[in-house]
Amino acid sequence: MSLIQSICYPELKKVFSKAIMHGCKHEGLAISAYEHVMKEKHKNFKIVKCGMFINKKYPWLHATPDFLCSCDCCGEGCGEVKCPFCIDNCDFQSYVSKSLSCLRKGSAGNYFLQQLFTVERKYCDFVVCAFDACGATKLFHQQILPE
Repeated sequence: MSLIQSICYPELKKVFSKAIMHGCKHEGLAISAYEHVMKEKHKNFKIVKCGMFINKKYPWLHATPDFLCSCDCCGEGCGEVKCPFCIDNCDFQSYVSKSLSCLRKGSAGNYFLQQLFTVERKYCDFVVCAFDACGATKLFHQQILPE
């Protein structure tokens, strides 16, 4: 019911915390930075923005990747971007030790596997992006493959 309400009445479900506003503000920049890095290493790398996917076999499952991607060497994938508010000065080492870090070993595996299963892609690129006070960007990137 909450999924239907969020689709039909999105204005009722909006949350405006500093962390969410930070993530929304920087997501496009993070995707552009990731695309730039990937184009240097992958032949014919492309990104396409996307929306929600509903699983064809199990329609109660859905996935909302931030983008779809493809290249000649890796094939078709999808991607998830996080721009945490609490990464200080692009220091990923300190961020990993924080209780709310999205970079804990094994913490998001099932989420990405559901995305791969639903979107029907070969891999999911998980991208975490940090920005320092001067506007410099630092990326963490991990390619998640089906088990």
